[in-house]
Amino acid sequence: MAPLRTRSTARLLHHISSTRVALPSVTRRSQRSITQAAGTMAENQAESEAPLFFFGTKSAYGAFSQWHVSDFTVSKAEICAVLKQPLEALFPGKQDEPITFKTAEQFMMYCKATVFHDPETAEEIMHTVDPRSQKALGRSVANFTEGGWDEVKFEVVELASRAKFGQNAQLKALILGTGDRELVEAAPRDRIWGIGFGEKTARLMRSRKEWGQNLLGKALMSARDHLRANY
Repeated sequence: MAPLRTRSTARLLHHISSTRVALPSVTRRSQRSITQAAGTMAENQAESEAPLFFFGTKSAYGAFSQWHVSDFTVSKAEICAVLKQPLEALFPGKQDEPITFKTAEQFMMYCKATVFHDPETAEEIMHTVDPRSQKALGRSVANFTEGGWDEVKFEVVELASRAKFGQNAQLKALILGTGDRELVEAAPRDRIWGIGFGEKTARLMRSRKEWGQNLLGKALMSARDHLRANY
């Protein structure tokens, strides 16, 4: 009988030994999964905290561009409020009729002509479809002063962004879907409304000291806060 006990014991020991060998393998796989999951979470967290760069109308966030075509309507009273002038001074005629714009660029240039009392250029801007041409007309506004425009330009673009994204369900979902990410216009040649650098260059820069003002990005973030709080 002794040999039988020995064989039985040997089989038991072999089973235990096999079980002990398998356990570390499972643990290693689990550890790898945990490590990979943690890495993915860290990457997602880093991405969610990174600036969201945009430029032009053809990118995933091309709707953030001033040139993106999306109709929106603004009342004359709202326009006068951001231009800091009385309704009677800017619109002596039909004051109750709102105005519909094709792009935020058109709205911006229309306001630019209106605040400097250049109705001819304002009307021409409203009859111009191409954003590039609208911008060119804005540069020809009579009586223009840099200081006078600086006083109102941010509020003008902010109002355009509120109306543009607030009156279009898809655009509203798009901008609210960015959460609290910083919105940055990576315009290589614009240091006022953009940062003066393209996205690739901006991502490689260790410091933001050389970045431009990014006023468009800031106006969009302000509009996003407004939409989140009021809709």
